[in-house]
Amino acid sequence: MTNIDTQIGGSKRNFPKTSWTLILNAKDKNGENYKESLEYLVSSYWKPVYTYMRIVWHMSNEDAKDLTQEFFANFIESEALKTLRTDKAKFRTFVIVVLKHFLLNKKRSEFSQKRGGGQVKFSFDDVEVQPEDPKSSEPSDIFEREWAKTVIENSLNILKRTLDEEGKGSHYKVLEIYTNRDDANPQTYSSVALELGLKKSDVRNYLVYTRDKLRLIMTNEISKYVADSSQVQEELLYIMRVITVGFKSSR
Repeated sequence: MTNIDTQIGGSKRNFPKTSWTLILNAKDKNGENYKESLEYLVSSYWKPVYTYMRIVWHMSNEDAKDLTQEFFANFIESEALKTLRTDKAKFRTFVIVVLKHFLLNKKRSEFSQKRGGGQVKFSFDDVEVQPEDPKSSEPSDIFEREWAKTVIENSLNILKRTLDEEGKGSHYKVLEIYTNRDDANPQTYSSVALELGLKKSDVRNYLVYTRDKLRLIMTNEISKYVADSSQVQEELLYIMRVITVGFKSSR
């Protein structure tokens, strides 16, 4: 698989727990939280967009970085979010459809220039978003997996920061060691307890605590991208399916 070598889009910020707030704030150019919300969206979706360009369109590291920057600049300048209907598809589906249109128009523009024609201007007006199929084998699965990984990574970063602030850094260490096990060298409560100098019961309790907290954090993260709170559980399950399929296909 192509080596995805970029650190851009790594750091994230925490936001209020209001459902769909992030998207609505980013749509309102004159709103108080417009800039912060837009920056968070770009940061959250930078890596999935970049990865899609690298793997699906076979771009070099630098070309993918440059075009990803161009995509988001176009996305912001064109105010693409104004075309998003919150009663339709999920936000990530909107992004991948807009990205596909952008790349196709980019190719048409290059072809037109080679033939001596003018540049094709990209428009978001004709973008039609269709519901996604988590079982599909389309190239967009790459985008979906990277998006799911980004949600999990953001949530883990928030969890670690929260536990450190609570003085419970050892709780995160238990989760990190236990979940990073592999089939050849599986971790057990006893092995983790021995490695960290804890009681076996502590390991069990720490895992319950961190997993519950992580689920709440992931729920909060997902709620920023859905219009209806009833979709949060559906998205949680979707993330697990995407990650599981991606993990099995990479083995």
